Amino acid sequence: MGKFTFLLLIFLTAILIFLSDCSKKEDNQINCIGLVTDTLGKNDPVKIWMPNAFTPDGNGLNDYLRPWLISVAAISFTVYDEENSIVFNTNDPYEGFSPDQDLLSNYFYKIQVTTEAGNQIGLCGSACSFINCIPESFLDDNLHFLDQLDPELGFILPTAETPCK
Repeated sequence: MGKFTFLLLIFLTAILIFLSDCSKKEDNQINCIGLVTDTLGKNDPVKIWMPNAFTPDGNGLNDYLRPWLISVAAISFTVYDEENSIVFNTNDPYEGFSPDQDLLSNYFYKIQVTTEAGNQIGLCGSACSFINCIPESFLDDNLHFLDQLDPELGFILPTAETPCK
């Protein structure tokens, strides 16, 4: 086996380990502490859709991690890295997170919103970033990109992301 082939094999193995880790990542419960939800039974029309995958590669498709919001008056959106360090925080409902570096990584988010009806909803979860290549098997593995969103029905559309060959 040539040196190039060996290095390529190591690189692909590292990617597969990351991807399998990303698809099975549990939510970081530490960052869920302090969230408030008080909307049960109040017929609040609010909707909060949050993708669990994004591709910050600068091609204009799914470059940012951000929630899609309907009937939300205010938001606090925070993103944490795997060491629980805050890497992004905003109160702007249209601002999203994109890492400064092109790294494959897992991120955790915490969202606290006030609905237009004055109720509180708190959400937390995890998301994976992919750079340049998403294995085809992962596109069917419960990954939800923002371009798959139908605002009324959820993540039901096919993604325009291109899988690896």
